[in-house]
Amino acid sequence: MNLKSKTPRLYLSKPSKSQVIFVPNLLKTKRSIPLTSSEFNLHPKQELSQEQFISKLTEQLDEADSHNLTQEERFKVHQNFFNKLIDRFEVKNKPFTKIKQGYEAILNSLREQGTKTITVNNETQEYDDNFKDEIKNLQEKLVTKREKYKTLLASLNKLIADISSENQTHMRDIDTYKDANANLEIRKLNAEATYADLKARYQKKLAKYDKTLKYQRDATDKTKSLEVEIANQINNLAFLISDCENTNHEIGNIDVEVENINSQISQTDEEYKKLSRTIEEKEEYAKQLENEITELNDQIQNSRSFDENLMSQLYPVAKSLRLAARSISKMNNPTELLELCINKFREIENENNEDPAETEEPIE
Repeated sequence: MNLKSKTPRLYLSKPSKSQVIFVPNLLKTKRSIPLTSSEFNLHPKQELSQEQFISKLTEQLDEADSHNLTQEERFKVHQNFFNKLIDRFEVKNKPFTKIKQGYEAILNSLREQGTKTITVNNETQEYDDNFKDEIKNLQEKLVTKREKYKTLLASLNKLIADISSENQTHMRDIDTYKDANANLEIRKLNAEATYADLKARYQKKLAKYDKTLKYQRDATDKTKSLEVEIANQINNLAFLISDCENTNHEIGNIDVEVENINSQISQTDEEYKKLSRTIEEKEEYAKQLENEITELNDQIQNSRSFDENLMSQLYPVAKSLRLAARSISKMNNPTELLELCINKFREIENENNEDPAETEEPIE
C-alpha cells in the first residue's frame, strides 16, 4: 500500500458514489491520547444511514487525530476504524481482510523498527559516551603529564643553575688557596735564600777569623787590635746567628702555615670530590628526568597515532552518512568528526521518523 498521497480512498467492489469511503490523514503528528473502539460511540445496529455513519465515524477519527498519539497508537485507532466499517457493513471480502492484515503487519514492522532503532541509538550513545570518557581520560592524563614535565624541567633547570653556581664558588676558592700556597712557597724560598746567604757570610767571616788568628800568632804587635776586631766580629757573628735563628723560626712558622694551607687544600679537595659525586648523582637524576621526558613524548606521539587511527576509521563512516568532503576535511580531531557523524545520523533518523505523505490507491 502506497502511503505518499494525502487522501487515500478505499473502494468496495464496483463502487458507486455513495459507497466511496474517505480515510483522512492516516499518519499525522504525534498524539498522546489513544482512541479505542469504544470511544467511537457507534454501534453496528444504530439507525444511521451509510453516509451518516461514515461521516460521524470520520469526524470522530479526525478528533482522535487532533491528539498527540504515538505511531503505534495511531495505527490501533485506524485499525479499530476499519473494524467498525467491517462490522457495520458486514463486509468480509478479501480487500478489507487484506487491509486489516496490512495494518497488523505495518504495526508489527513499526514495533520491530522501533526496537532496532532504540538498540542502535543505545549502542551509539554508549559508544559515544565511552569514547568521550576515554578522550577525557587521555586529555586529563596528558595535562597531568605536561604539568609533571614542566615541574621536572623547572626543577632540573634550577638544579643545574645551583650546581653551576656552587661549582664556580668552589673553583674560586680553589684558585684562592692555590695562589696563597704559591705565595707561601715564594716566601719560603726567599727565607731559604736569606738563610743560605747569612750562612755563607758566616762561613766567610769564620774563615777570616781563622786567618786572623794565624796572623795573630805571627804578629804579636797586632794582637790587641786583632782581638778587638775579633771581638767585634764575634759580636757580629752572634748577631748574624741570632738573625739566622729568627729566620729559621720564621721559616718554621711558614712551614706550619704551609701545612695548614695544605690541610685546607686537602679538605677542599675532599669537598670537591663530594661535590663531584653530588654532581654525578644529579647528572644521573637529570638523565632519569630526560628518560621520563622521552617516555612522555612517546606517550604523546602514541596519543596522536591513536587519534590518526581513529580518524581513519571514522572517515568511511562519515562518507557512508554522505557528509560533505569539505566538512570532513575541516575536522581536526576524532571528537569533532564523531560529533559531526552523530549529528548527521540524528538528522537522518529524524527524517526517517517524519510522517511520510500519503498516497491514494484503489483496492479492487
